Amino acid sequence: MNNLVLFLISITSISAFGQGVEIGQWRDYLPYESGQFVAKMDNKIYLATESSIFYYQADNQSINRISKANGLSDVDISVMKKDSENNLIIVAYQNANIDIINGDKIENISDIKRASILGVKSINNITFYQKDAYLSCSFGIVRLDIQKKEIKSTYFLNNNQSLAVNDLVFYNDSIFAATDSGIFKGKIEDNLSDYRKWSSSNVYDRVQNLEIKGEEFYFIKETDSIFRFVNNVAQFVVKQELLKTIKEIDGQLYVLSRSKLQRLNQFDNLDLLSESSFIYGGNDLIKDGDNYWFADTKKSLVLLNAQNNYITYEPEGPKSNFVFSLSASNEKLFVSPGGITIIWGNNNTYKGFYWFDSYSWNSLNYNELGEQGVRDITTIIEGPSQALFLASWNDGIIELEGGENGYQYKQSHNFFTSNGQMQTLSPEPSSSSYGRIRVKGLAFDNNGDLWATSSLVEKGLARMNTEREWQSYKIKSYNTQASHLGDLIIDDYNQKWFYIAKGDGLVVYNDNNTPEISSDDRDIHLTTTAGQGGLPSNLIFSLAKDRDGQVWIGTDKGIAVFYNPESVLEQDIIDAQQILVESDGYVEPILNNESVTAIAIDGANRKWFGTQSSGVFLYSSDGSEQLEHFTESNSPLFSNNISSIAINQKSGEVFIGTSKGLISYKNGAIEGQDTHSNVLVYPNPVREDYDGPIAIKGLVQDANVKITDINGLLVREFTALGGQAVWDGRNGNGIKVNTGVYLVFTTNENGTETNVAKILLIN
Repeated sequence: MNNLVLFLISITSISAFGQGVEIGQWRDYLPYESGQFVAKMDNKIYLATESSIFYYQADNQSINRISKANGLSDVDISVMKKDSENNLIIVAYQNANIDIINGDKIENISDIKRASILGVKSINNITFYQKDAYLSCSFGIVRLDIQKKEIKSTYFLNNNQSLAVNDLVFYNDSIFAATDSGIFKGKIEDNLSDYRKWSSSNVYDRVQNLEIKGEEFYFIKETDSIFRFVNNVAQFVVKQELLKTIKEIDGQLYVLSRSKLQRLNQFDNLDLLSESSFIYGGNDLIKDGDNYWFADTKKSLVLLNAQNNYITYEPEGPKSNFVFSLSASNEKLFVSPGGITIIWGNNNTYKGFYWFDSYSWNSLNYNELGEQGVRDITTIIEGPSQALFLASWNDGIIELEGGENGYQYKQSHNFFTSNGQMQTLSPEPSSSSYGRIRVKGLAFDNNGDLWATSSLVEKGLARMNTEREWQSYKIKSYNTQASHLGDLIIDDYNQKWFYIAKGDGLVVYNDNNTPEISSDDRDIHLTTTAGQGGLPSNLIFSLAKDRDGQVWIGTDKGIAVFYNPESVLEQDIIDAQQILVESDGYVEPILNNESVTAIAIDGANRKWFGTQSSGVFLYSSDGSEQLEHFTESNSPLFSNNISSIAINQKSGEVFIGTSKGLISYKNGAIEGQDTHSNVLVYPNPVREDYDGPIAIKGLVQDANVKITDINGLLVREFTALGGQAVWDGRNGNGIKVNTGVYLVFTTNENGTETNVAKILLIN
C-alpha cells in the first residue's frame, strides 16, 4: 500500500451558509479542520472536533453540522465514543457535561458538571462494559447507567480525590486505570468506591491510551513508545516517532502516527498499511468494511478507501475558533483571530485572518500578508475600491487589494513613509523596535481619509489622505508616548474618538478638516472628573456611534453616552450621561456592574452590548428598555465572555465573537432606505405548519406598518425595525388570524413614501 493514489474531494454542507436562517434562530461558525474522534452510527460517519460535531451521510453525500446552535448542550468536546451495544454516541465536554446522541434525539446529563467536586472536573475517556459507560475523569472514575441516564457510582483512586484517570480497560476480573502516576488496578467484585481497594502497579508515569489485543493489553508512554502490560510488569514493545494513538479494532491493534497507518502483528512488529504526507495526524480511527475513516488533526474527516484513495470531508467554517475582533462591510464578515493580550502585549497569533461572504469562508495566512508575514491582526476595515486595511500589533497597517478572487497583498505601512510622518516605536535602525508600529484603531472619515491610533509614540494619531500621504498628530491634552491607544471611531462632525488603555479615559481630536496640522486643531482628554467627561470609569473597552450620531462608551462600570458630541470641544463643561432605569424599586444605570467589551448598532438603532462575563444584551434605541439578554445557559451562546459584535445590516445577522468561537443570531432589524426598494415578504405563502416570524423587507427606515384583511379591516399596526417589519401572524389580541389574503401598508413618517404588499396566510 505504499504506492498510493491521492484523491482529494472537498465537500461542503448541503445546508450551505448562503441559505439564510429564520429570524430569531442561531447559527454556528466553528472550525472543523481539527478532527479528534470518529464513530459510525446508522450509516452516518460522525466526526468530533474540539468545538462541535458533523456527520457525513453517504446515501445523499451530505454533511450535517451539530453544535450548541442546533442540539448539543455545550462546547469544548473532550471525547466522543460509540456504544455499539446500545447503538448510541456519548459526547463528553471539558466541564464534565455529557450528551447522548441517539438517532435524531440528543439527551443531556449534567450531573457531574453540577456536582460539587474540588479541583478540575473533566472527562478524558469513555469505556463501555456490560451496558454501562465508565468515564475516565480528572478526579477518578464515574460509572454511568446509560439506559437510566443516571450516575451509579464514583471511584476515587486516592484519598484526596485528586488522581486523574486518562483511560481504563476491563481485563479478566479487574479494571486497569491509566494515570499520570502509573497503572492502578481494582477488582470488579470489590467495593471500588473505597480507594483502598485500588492498588498501583508502579510502572512508569503518564500512562495513556489503554487498548486490549487478544489476551494482553497495551498502552502508550511518553507519546513515542508502545508497551505491553503483563503480570503487573510493563514490557517495551516498539518505538514510533510522532505517535498519535493506538486503537483496537476486531482484535487487531492499529497504530496511528504522523503520515502513517500501521498495525501491530503477532510478533509485535509494525506492518505498514499506508504512508502519506496526506495523513497529518490521525487522532482516531474506525474500520468500515475495507474503508478506514480517520479523525485527522489538519484534514478533519479522512477516508482511505479500498482503492487506496484519500478523500476528505469538511464543512465550511473559519480556520480557528479564536475571535479577537469582527467587522462587517458590504455583506462580508471579517475576522481577526488574535491581536493583543490583556496587558497589551503581543498575543503572537500567526493565523492571518478570515472572511465570510455569506456563502463561503476564505482566509489569508500569516505568510501571505507581506514579505515578512504579519502576526497579531487587531482590526480590519474595508476601504474604497474593495481595498482592505489590516491593523496589526507591531507590523503596522497592511493594505490588501480586493477583486473577484479575494484579496492579495499590496503594501505595508510599517516603516517611515516617504514624508517621514508615520512614527515607529524606535527611530534607531539598530533597535529591535525599529520599524515596529502598534496599531489598534482604524477608521475612515467623511473625506475618505484613513485614520489610525498608534501606541507608544509621541504622535499617536495618524492619517493617510486620499493621495496616500501620511501625517501624524501630537495630542496636546495627553502624552501618548508612554501609552497604548485603543479603538477609534469618527463622529458625524469628523471628530476622532479613541480610548487609552489600562484605564486612562479617552481623547477626542478635531482637526477642523484641514490637511495640515494647524493652530485651530484641538483635542480634549475625557475622564471620570465631573465637567471633564464625567465617565462612570476610566477603564474603557468599546466605542460606537449610533444612527442619531450619539457616541456610546462601554466601560467596566457600564455604559455612558455623549448625546451632543459636537459640543465636546465647544463647551467648558462636558459630561457623558448614564441611562437610568428602575429595577426592583431602585433607580440605577443600565449594566452598571458589567464590563461592556463590545457595542454594535443594528438597523433599528438598537444597541447590542457584549460583556466580559454576562453574555449579550439587546437594548432599545434609547437604552431605556432591555429587549433580550442572551447567556450560555439560556441560549446557544458558546460563552458569556464576548470579544466583539458585528452586524450584517442587509440581512440582520448579528455575529458574536466569544472566547469559545463565533456564533450568530438572526436579528429582525435591517438597514432601511429613503424609499421602498424591492419589498419582499417571506415566507409567502405562509403554510399551515409554519409558526415562525413573517418578515417584510425592503422598507423605508422605521416605516409605519398597517396589516389589514382583504376588506380593509385593521389587524395589526406597528413600526418596522429599520428596513424590515416582522409579524407573528396574529392580531392585536395575540390570536392567530384566519386563512386569507392580507395587505401590508407601509409608509414613511410624513407619508410621502408608501407601499402595499400582499401575504397569503393558510391556517
